[in-house]
Amino acid sequence: MPLTESSTNRLNLRSTLKSALVIFLPLLILLSGMVIFIYYLDLKSEIKVAKAKEKQLVELQKNIIASDFNAISSHLMILSELNEYEKLFKETSISTRHALANKFLSAARQIKLYDQIRFLNEQGMEIIRVNYNNGNSFIVPDNKLQNKADRYYFKDSFELDKGKIFVSPFDLNIEGGQIERPLKPMLRFGTPVFDKNGNKKGVLLLNYFGKILIDNLKRASENASGNVMLLNSDGYWLRGPSTEDEWGFMFEDRKDKRFQNEFPRAWTKITNDESGQFQVADGSFTHADVFPLFQGWQSSTGSSKAYAPSTKRLGAKAYHWKIVSFLPSKIIRSQPWSRFKSSLLIYVLILITLAISSWALAKGRVKRRQDQAVLGQAEEKFRTIVEGLKKEHFFYLQNTKGVFTYVSPSVVDVIGFGPEELQKSFETILTDNPLNEAARHHTKLILQGSQQPSFEVEVQRKDGGTRILQVTNVPILDQEETVVGLGGVAHDITARNKVEESLKERVEELADTRLAMLNMMEDLSKAQAKAEEANQAKGDFVANMSHEIRTPHECGHRYGTPGPED
Repeated sequence: MPLTESSTNRLNLRSTLKSALVIFLPLLILLSGMVIFIYYLDLKSEIKVAKAKEKQLVELQKNIIASDFNAISSHLMILSELNEYEKLFKETSISTRHALANKFLSAARQIKLYDQIRFLNEQGMEIIRVNYNNGNSFIVPDNKLQNKADRYYFKDSFELDKGKIFVSPFDLNIEGGQIERPLKPMLRFGTPVFDKNGNKKGVLLLNYFGKILIDNLKRASENASGNVMLLNSDGYWLRGPSTEDEWGFMFEDRKDKRFQNEFPRAWTKITNDESGQFQVADGSFTHADVFPLFQGWQSSTGSSKAYAPSTKRLGAKAYHWKIVSFLPSKIIRSQPWSRFKSSLLIYVLILITLAISSWALAKGRVKRRQDQAVLGQAEEKFRTIVEGLKKEHFFYLQNTKGVFTYVSPSVVDVIGFGPEELQKSFETILTDNPLNEAARHHTKLILQGSQQPSFEVEVQRKDGGTRILQVTNVPILDQEETVVGLGGVAHDITARNKVEESLKERVEELADTRLAMLNMMEDLSKAQAKAEEANQAKGDFVANMSHEIRTPHECGHRYGTPGPED
C-alpha cells in the first residue's frame, strides 16, 4: 500500500531525528563531560578554566575556517561547470559572454562572499569579470578587463588537472600593480575550466573577501579574555594584536613584524606541535595548526610583488595557518574565578549551537540519502529495461552523424554483433533492399526534429544472414530544443513477417478455392435451370397428347379426317 504524504513526512522526520542524535549525542556527551570536569575539578582554578575556554575558542575558529572553505569549494565547482561555458567556447559573441556574465552577476549578488568572479582564457585575459562593489554588483566593461597572465594565481591554477582547486596565500589585493587601499585581504580560489572534449579553456577565479573570514573569527572571539591571532606558516600576522602588525610580508617596512620576534620562546613550542597549550612567563598560549586545503587541492608561496611568480608549489599538508590564543599573565591573575552559572550558560549556548548544527547536518544527510535512493531506483529501472531487451529487441543512441554512441548488450542476440563491434552507423549493416531507402528518409527527418512513425529496415547479420527490423526512433533535444541525436528501439520482425506472408498465401489460396466453388455452383445452377425448362416442356407435351387421345373427334377435324354426315 503506497505511503500517504503524512506517513512519508513522519518517516523523514524520524530518519532526520535519528541521524541528528547520532551526530549530537557524542558531542553532547563530550561537552557534558567537559562541563562536569570543569565544575568539579577546575572551578576554583582560573588558569585551567581560562585554558579550557581558549581551547574551545581555537577549535571553534578552526571549524569556522573549515566551514567557509567547504562552502567556497562548492561555489567554485558549481560555477566552473555551467552550461554557458560550452556555448561561449563554440561562439565567442556578445550574447554568449553576456549569458555567462549574468550567471556570475547573479551568484555575486546572492552569495555576497566574493569581491570578484572572473573567467580568464588560456592567455590569462579576463573574458568576464563581475565586481561586487560593496553590494552594487556589476559586469565590468570590456575596456576595463585586464590580462593576468603574469599573476601567480593564474599560472598556478591553469596548471591544475580537472577538478583540482588552487588556493592562493592569504594576502592583500593588488590592482594596477599596487596594493589596493584601503587594505583588502583576499583569498583567490581557482580551478581550470574544460570544454566537453576535455580541452583546457581557461581558469575560473573567485576573489574571496578575506575580511569576511577575519570578521567571523573576530565575532567568534568577542568574549575571549585574551588575544586571538591568525598567523601564516612564516609567523606573519594575518590577524594580529594591532592593524599595524598585520600583513608584514606585503610591506617592506613591516618585514620584522612577526610573531617569533615578539614571542620567541612561544614560537619555538608552537612550531614543534600542530596543536597544544602551554604557559610561559608572558602568559598562556593555546594554538592549533589549520590545514584548510582538502585532499587534492594545491597552493603556492605566491608573491608580494604584482607580477612575480610563485617560488614553489604547496600541497594540502604544507599549506597551513596557525591560530594562537594568547592570555597574558596579568589578565589571568586579575580575572575573577568563573562561576558554575556562567559555565552552565556557556554550555547551554554551545549545546544549542551543536543541536542546530547537528539537525541541519542530519537533515542534509537524509535528503542526500533520499536523493541517492531515488536516483538509484531510476538507474536500476532504466538498466532493467535496457538489459531486459533480449532476442528480439535492442536499444541504441546515435549522434547527429548517425554514429552509435550506445547499444544495449541484447544486440548480439538480434544481429550477432556485440556493442563494442557496432560503434558505427546503421549504414554499415544495411543491405541493398529498396526498403532501406525509406528508412534513410525517415532517419533524416527525425534528425531534423520531426517525429516519424515506425519503419522497417533490412540488415546484415554477422553470420551472413539478414533480418528485418522494425525501428522506432525519437529525436533527443538539448535545453535549446536543438536536436543532438536520436534514441531508438529495434525489433526483429523477421519471423513475424514470414508468418504473415504464409498466412497471406494461405488466404489467397482460400480465395481462389472459394472463387472456383462459386463458379461451379453457378454452372450447376444454370444446368438445373435448363433441366427444369426441359422437364416443363416435356410435361406440356405429354399433357397435350393425353388431351388429344381423350377427344378423337376434335382430333379428327383438327387433322382433316371426315366425320359422319348429319
